[in-house]
Amino acid sequence: MHVDAIGEMFPELADLAPLAAGFIFVPLMPQSRSALLWTRREQVLQVKWAGNPQLAKLQDIPNSRLSPRKSFDLWQQTARGRARRWSPLHLESARSLRVLIELMERKRFQQDFTLLEASLSRLRDGVAIIERGATAAAHPLIFVNPAFAELSQVEVADLIGCDILTLLADDAAAS
Repeated sequence: MHVDAIGEMFPELADLAPLAAGFIFVPLMPQSRSALLWTRREQVLQVKWAGNPQLAKLQDIPNSRLSPRKSFDLWQQTARGRARRWSPLHLESARSLRVLIELMERKRFQQDFTLLEASLSRLRDGVAIIERGATAAAHPLIFVNPAFAELSQVEVADLIGCDILTLLADDAAAS
């Protein structure tokens, strides 16, 4: 989403225009509930008109006439609340930045997870990590330490991807 005049789209935010009259909003990974917000300051413009548009209302004033020499005198209006337009390059840059941030976040997560796996693998107690599935019924194992595999009497590689509830039910039935 991008906006050049924040007050037009979000009237309750119009007071932000001097600092952020325009913005690009790009949500990042859904799990993180984070977003990239790129803002632009207000760009105050002097708009020049060939005549004051208010003079067209002279019919309300008795005995008044429009005069060609005065009707089209240069008239300036100050336009506020707008930022410079976002170019396609800016919009694509924001999307590219989002991809870069997500890649860095995934890499950091993978590094943290690798460190966690190494630490958990040294424990003598059985430890398993399950993925929080899209459905309440699915709870696949994404990590088990050797102690958990030994307790389960199943190889580590064979446990990865198995549903923990199914594994526990099978274990209970075997006992």
